[in-house]
Amino acid sequence: MSSSDECNRSGRANTPSPKICEFSDDNLNIDIDVLISEVQSRALLWDKSLDQYSDRNLKRAAWEEICVLLYPDFNKISRQQQKQIGK
Repeated sequence: MSSSDECNRSGRANTPSPKICEFSDDNLNIDIDVLISEVQSRALLWDKSLDQYSDRNLKRAAWEEICVLLYPDFNKISRQQQKQIGK
């Protein structure tokens, strides 16, 4: 995350709330817990013992799936905006 991003965790200790990151440049709110869960469910992004780990096309497709889940209009925005979100 860049220094212009703001992350905070709301709620009290007994009431867990999702972590939300707000990107001031494009008003993109991301639920960090969902992001972590989605990355964990795609082992090819983090498990170096898998053959698919080396496949850039599969990794790119997995990241795009995650971006679409977190940002439903992801495929409707420009490639430059997609790259900004994917940073």
